Amino acid sequence: MSNLNRNAPGWNTVFSWIDSLSARKTRRDYEEAFSLFWNWALENRLKNDPSITEPTPDALIRHRLVELKKEAPERFHCEDIVEAYHRTLLDRGLSDGSARRYIAVIRSFYKHATRNGGLDLRIKFKKIRVQQKYVPSLDDIRKVRLQCNPILWSLVATMKDSGLGPDQVSHIKRGQIEKLDGGFWYVTGQRQKTGETFSTFLGPDATKAIEAAYGTITPSIEGRAPVFLNEYKKLFTSSAITQRVQRAIKAAGFKPIERGDQTESFSTYSFRIFFNSALETARVPENWRKRAMGHALGDVQGAYSHPAITELLRTYRDAYKFLSIEIPAQQGMSPEDVADMMHIFATKDKAAFAKFIEAHGDEHPISKLLKRQISASEVEKPARKPKVGDVDRITEAEATNHLNHGWKLLSVMPSGQLLVQYVGENP
Repeated sequence: MSNLNRNAPGWNTVFSWIDSLSARKTRRDYEEAFSLFWNWALENRLKNDPSITEPTPDALIRHRLVELKKEAPERFHCEDIVEAYHRTLLDRGLSDGSARRYIAVIRSFYKHATRNGGLDLRIKFKKIRVQQKYVPSLDDIRKVRLQCNPILWSLVATMKDSGLGPDQVSHIKRGQIEKLDGGFWYVTGQRQKTGETFSTFLGPDATKAIEAAYGTITPSIEGRAPVFLNEYKKLFTSSAITQRVQRAIKAAGFKPIERGDQTESFSTYSFRIFFNSALETARVPENWRKRAMGHALGDVQGAYSHPAITELLRTYRDAYKFLSIEIPAQQGMSPEDVADMMHIFATKDKAAFAKFIEAHGDEHPISKLLKRQISASEVEKPARKPKVGDVDRITEAEATNHLNHGWKLLSVMPSGQLLVQYVGENP
């Protein structure tokens, strides 16, 4: 933890910089990283250094400003200090990526305190891959759904319906919920990371999942009770939610996608991107999207943007078709059809898929959905009565069955397969 003291003289530059950072977690992490750097500098580089009049950050910045006035110095003192700190981090066993993050904190301090470009370092960092978040489709979320138990699905559905992250979801209390018509809930609160307020909604996917896992929610009676508890009736932590969701994503078959120097990964944060993208597709105003996700609106917009809940709900209802994984009833899908579909998704049962296609046809909505979800290599085509003259390639193991049912051998192919032709079965 940081040992920095706000009341100590000579630290105005540090806390002015810390206070300029928007996110609470970022402020805490940067303060701790700077504390580690400063303790090292006092013990190794600034101790008895005649260039620094007093061992405080303010004095170091005054020294830096004097350095910048020099026209052509051989080497700046402040750069030497930070480069030496980088070598120390590597000597302590930190990876290049971790050391890069510590140095980024120090550069941020210098840049803010001197109001210029910061430091001109000679550090050669390794090339890093750009990490991008994968944006899931509704079909992707349906795949994840199949890997979730009721509690986990209630968490996933809440994140994709509301735009909230694991940290916000883990802190939701029942008193923060206002039940509205049609299975929609209005949820308000404050982001733990930034301190910004949020006002968002949960649609029927999430509300049904929550009450299926935890029973009927009564906000007026159980206001202080948390919404989400694990199987042991304990509170979820943000990291526990993340770990569970990542296991479900992996079990659903999603892996990082390499695109040149970029890597796309499906993570819990992807649900926030999915939510924002869905609302953007539905042309929901940017201010409303920011309010739902707990992003800062700015002093002016925050002061003058106060839309009525009824208008927000109407807009959210219109956009929900881009968020919901449920199949609309008007598409002619009975509960039995949906049950068959979920069975085929979960088991990849080729015979069940072939039977469904044969019974309902290629144009049935579920048939189309299943074809998109199950690759051709996993699907067994429905049996079709061959016509006289049909030619097929078969394996040696299939030969006996074919030759006894109206097929004749034409030739043996170089691959070892047999080329056969249907001549009709004897009556």
